[in-house]
Amino acid sequence: MTTTFFERSIGRSGEVFRERRMELGRDALDFSRELRIPLRYITALEQNAYCDVPMAFTKHWLRSYAEALGLGWETMGQRIMVEWERAQRACELPRSSSHSGELIRTSKVRAISLALAATIAVYIGAVVAQSFLPPPLAIVNLPSSSEAGARSMRLTVSSLPETTVIANGEQLRTNRDGNAEFTVALSQGENTVVLRAHRRHSGDRVVQYHIYAH
Repeated sequence: MTTTFFERSIGRSGEVFRERRMELGRDALDFSRELRIPLRYITALEQNAYCDVPMAFTKHWLRSYAEALGLGWETMGQRIMVEWERAQRACELPRSSSHSGELIRTSKVRAISLALAATIAVYIGAVVAQSFLPPPLAIVNLPSSSEAGARSMRLTVSSLPETTVIANGEQLRTNRDGNAEFTVALSQGENTVVLRAHRRHSGDRVVQYHIYAH
């Protein structure tokens, strides 16, 4: 009788387990406690839920459950295992593909995060470093010489926005564009213009220009 019972179980072993348990009038929870198999796996065995049972425990749990139900494992167990192993190997492929895809997605996210963090770090470093460097300083419209007879010249200083600049002793303040204008008095011959830009937490930058007046 046992052999016949299992001969009908190929491809439907879970139904055989469930039918036999119901014939015995017992609950799945009873066997879960008796065999120390989590209830969700007892249910998976009865439903032929191949992908829900860990392969490492499949044979042990199938055999333990079959013997507890009074079914002849030695007679048909090998054929049932072939069924389960084939089905579980098919389960592993989508699992592996899904895992690989997840790893690729995780790697991409991690790479983007690292690149973003590196960019932010470089930017912050540049900003911090710049705050401790002397500000740039130059006259943007400086001619090499003045027009004949000119007694003064209007010049434009370029530096960082809101920067204090001293031009031949006159204190200037650059605007939002980093510019400031001043007038330099000229005498015949060579005239020297000395600029000094000052910014808090950084050193001063000093530049010197020469203008020849006719």
